[in-house]
Amino acid sequence: MNSQILIVDDDEAILRSLTRLLRPLKLQLHSESSVQRALALCETIAFDLIISDQRMPEMEGTAFLKKAAQLSPNSIRFILSGYADFDHIITAFNEGVIHKFIDKPWDNEELLFTIKSLLSRDQTHSESKPSTAFHGMVSNDPAMQRLFKQLKKLATANAPIFIHGETGTGKELAAKAIHQESYRQNKSFIAVNCANFTEQMMAAELFGHKKGAFTGAINDRQGLIREADGGTLFLDEVTSLPLDLQAKLLRVLQERCYREVGGNHEIEFDVQLISASSELISGAVARGTFREDLQYRLDILPLNLPPLRERGGDARLIFDYFIHQLGIGNGVKLSNPLKQFINSHAWPGNVRQLYNTAQYVAAMFEGDVIDLKHLPAQLTESDSPPASLIPAPLMPSLNQLTSEALSALLEKHQGNRTATASTLGVSRMTLWRKMNELQVKG
Repeated sequence: MNSQILIVDDDEAILRSLTRLLRPLKLQLHSESSVQRALALCETIAFDLIISDQRMPEMEGTAFLKKAAQLSPNSIRFILSGYADFDHIITAFNEGVIHKFIDKPWDNEELLFTIKSLLSRDQTHSESKPSTAFHGMVSNDPAMQRLFKQLKKLATANAPIFIHGETGTGKELAAKAIHQESYRQNKSFIAVNCANFTEQMMAAELFGHKKGAFTGAINDRQGLIREADGGTLFLDEVTSLPLDLQAKLLRVLQERCYREVGGNHEIEFDVQLISASSELISGAVARGTFREDLQYRLDILPLNLPPLRERGGDARLIFDYFIHQLGIGNGVKLSNPLKQFINSHAWPGNVRQLYNTAQYVAAMFEGDVIDLKHLPAQLTESDSPPASLIPAPLMPSLNQLTSEALSALLEKHQGNRTATASTLGVSRMTLWRKMNELQVKG
């Protein structure tokens, strides 16, 4: 790295400590104990990263960074402070003045990781750079640019958020982005897939349990809600929750407190709740598998993630980004047939499938040009047609799909559900659920 870094703190000992910590990264380091001298530097140097203390005699860090942003508009800016001035910090986040906040005393490993991650956007190959990279999500698509702004807005709210999107579209990544953009970013982000547990196991995971509460409970165990207290709790595939557990969750959300399994005392909690599913909650309610009153508690701030096939040329951009992130050198190029395949393929597994493909290429590839032959055989030999070859009338979004369109698509594939699901870019389970919802027989 050869980035220009500015560190501002009125404590000289802190400046020396940070300089020693960052010196091995071979950065162009500048440190100032005076805000005014720091602003003078910003007039002559285009800084890549500016780190500032919050409480300083001349002015607060958020005020300094607001001025610094005008002088170095492309800089990444974050606060490093032992004082939780959340009102000012939240305002600065909302205004785009700061991008990160880390508590003092900091963890060296966390701080180094954060700095390298923030600067990595300028260290990748030029072709792999997206016009927008937002907490691990990359896109040139205008709809995704709008979605990134929406994620920032949602991060300022303190109400339940529901994310809908097909498998592999990045629902957990979006939830993490909301967490990182919020004032809770330095607290825990706890994710749980609701489809992975039985009702008893799920209750114990969420609420915790006391010793002897059930067979196998040999010790007290803290639940995920307790672990996430002050931070964010992400419930993925929330529509798969059993109805009895939905009733318990509804009460917990209403009362803002819960009891451990086998416990007698109410425990209060404060979390940002984000839930997600590959189907809309309204569809599950219509089928009778989800409580309508719980829908109103979870689906307050909705967010829809588009499938990869609806994101223009993002597939090629993201693939290129992934292979460079996975360690393939800057001199490597993609062949034209490969570029055409990546952009035209339906990618039923969305970004997750694209990443798995990039991992395969990164592990197996040797040479200067990546071609079709370097892709997994099952991908190029798949019977799912490229998105460009599918008639537009047969490729509406899943939510817009009518029973007639779905019947026609099944007939086109001679009743083959795997091929039909691939054409739609969804899993067989999602297709099955949509068939039941629309009362379409195989």
